Amino acid sequence: MMFDSEQYRKLSWYLYGFGVFLLIFLFFAPASIAEEINGAKSWFFIEPFGSIQPSEFMKVFLILALSSTIYSHHKKHTVKTLQSDFLLFIKLGFITALPLGMIMLQPDLGTSLVVLAIFSGIILVSGVTWKIILPLYGGGAALGAGILYLVIWKPEILKEYLGVKTYQFGRIYAWLDPESYPEYGYHLLKSLSAIGSGMLAGKGLNRSEVYIRKPYRLHFQCDRRGIWLCGRQLCHRPVLPVNLPSNKNRTGYK
Repeated sequence: MMFDSEQYRKLSWYLYGFGVFLLIFLFFAPASIAEEINGAKSWFFIEPFGSIQPSEFMKVFLILALSSTIYSHHKKHTVKTLQSDFLLFIKLGFITALPLGMIMLQPDLGTSLVVLAIFSGIILVSGVTWKIILPLYGGGAALGAGILYLVIWKPEILKEYLGVKTYQFGRIYAWLDPESYPEYGYHLLKSLSAIGSGMLAGKGLNRSEVYIRKPYRLHFQCDRRGIWLCGRQLCHRPVLPVNLPSNKNRTGYK
């Protein structure tokens, strides 16, 4: 059965509420179904379904809720003003902040950044005036550039004052230079290989030249000596020692 846009709009708040409920329940769920691993509770482990990550569903539910809010706002405020646009921005920010805060408390930095990207993209197409968007996004870009500078050249500041973990630096380094950090840039490297070999038309079903290993979930144990990257379940991947990275200036190691 195909749903039209009106049906999606009617379902959006029920789905959003369900997603928020799952995120809240995750904090109180017993260890038998929501194991805390290295200080983070991000998954439900339910047999025979396996692992379920509520924040992944929340991404879709959030998009639907934000879209519904934009539709209702423009239907009510037929005349655009700076005040009405700012009100819409506040509404969208509040709706995003609730799941974002809970995801950050898990903590899950990667998904938090994706949620922020969703919010930023929705704002761009929401009809909010550029008089609001430009200052906010300009400030955000400047902040992002400053953080990136610290990550590359002064990581010890982020580690000491913000508690940024070593593996989090690894993910950023892999984004900048995936070939130098293949374990962290695995998906990026495979995506580039797939696009490069298949081009626009692709090569057809079951003709892939890019091998994708079976899915596995990553957990990290960090200390001053480096990282143990642990692949758990699903494909019974062995524990791999990863030294990230060797350059003292980039890791902040003494």
